[in-house]
Amino acid sequence: MADPQTQQQQQQQPMGPPRPPQPQSFDERYVQAMESLISAITDLPQWPQQNATKVGKLWWMVDFIGRTLHMFDQLKITSRAQQKELRRDIAERTIFQEILITDTTGKLSMMTMEQPGRQVDFGEEVVRRAKLCNQVMKEANFGFEGEGEH
Repeated sequence: MADPQTQQQQQQQPMGPPRPPQPQSFDERYVQAMESLISAITDLPQWPQQNATKVGKLWWMVDFIGRTLHMFDQLKITSRAQQKELRRDIAERTIFQEILITDTTGKLSMMTMEQPGRQVDFGEEVVRRAKLCNQVMKEANFGFEGEGEH
């Protein structure tokens, strides 16, 4: 009769070398990057007030990014004929969100009717994550050649 402790040790030993993590699909990387950007914005201290009033550039950007994610989700049910246009729209919105987040001219503040002296600085982390969204999209050549990884 086998020793129960030996059997338990044998069962706990992995079978073969550990598997490397599977590369994520473009869809997973893009959604993860966009959700990470939303999270970084909603972590800012001004978020609760802007979310409560549905006013301000944080709230506006979260809404804009969320709508882009919804469009991305619609690719699954969009006809092939319309996918190219939708892909381009998504790519353009992803580029535009970075432009808005890194804007230093005050245009986003004017668009969102943010009061002078009450402007919100997105900070380095939000800017980094906005750039990551574009990087993921560009690496897959999404939206512009029509033949990305997607």
